[in-house]
Amino acid sequence: MVASGAGIGWSGAPFQLTLAGRALLEAAIPAWQDAQEQVKQLLGQDSVTHFNQAIKRINQASSPE
Repeated sequence: MVASGAGIGWSGAPFQLTLAGRALLEAAIPAWQDAQEQVKQLLGQDSVTHFNQAIKRINQASSPE
């Protein structure tokens, strides 16, 4: 599903998805979108927005500058 290359790919990472990995990822997208919609329906858009903002702040705080 993931291949290790000899060099660094266009994304700057030494790994890339294989064709099978890409197909699996693309097949999972509708289920992921459905799950996101279910969370939005259960918690409400405001809660989802606050959660996403909190995750963004955590990522920014933990990233080296």
